[in-house]
Amino acid sequence: MATRRRRKTTTAKENDVANRLTEAGLHEPIYRQSGFMLFATLKNKASNMEDASCALATPSREHDAIHDSEHDSEHDSEHDSEHDGAQDAARSRTTDATQERLVAFCNVERTRQEILDYLGLASRRYLLEKYLKPLLQSGRLRMTLPDKPQSKYQKYVSVKTSATR
Repeated sequence: MATRRRRKTTTAKENDVANRLTEAGLHEPIYRQSGFMLFATLKNKASNMEDASCALATPSREHDAIHDSEHDSEHDSEHDSEHDGAQDAARSRTTDATQERLVAFCNVERTRQEILDYLGLASRRYLLEKYLKPLLQSGRLRMTLPDKPQSKYQKYVSVKTSATR
């Protein structure tokens, strides 16, 4: 792993970058090559570190492994359970709102393709599993051809309830 201030040959763009950094009162970049990757470290104005090894110090892999295995598993289980509940609630509200929009949209007979287009979906399976089946099972939608659920002529329509009559 080689560390160097500047390469021997510089391009006009590199000179321009170096000049702009100097004008801004910043230090020159420190370049480091690792395998086929080239890294440039830029120091802010407050930095007085002249030793490149300090600027390039990174945690060891051993530290990362210990930190990851101990901290992540502990933190993830707590963090995930908190956020999973919030995400599930948000998804449920979104699904409920979309189902309400769908029921209103199906006040007249609609094909699967019309519903897909209306909801901005591409997957027929997702539409069926996420929206149509639950609404059909709850009785809020009905099929126009209930004996032929796979028919290309199948349409869906909202069921009028006594509250909406």
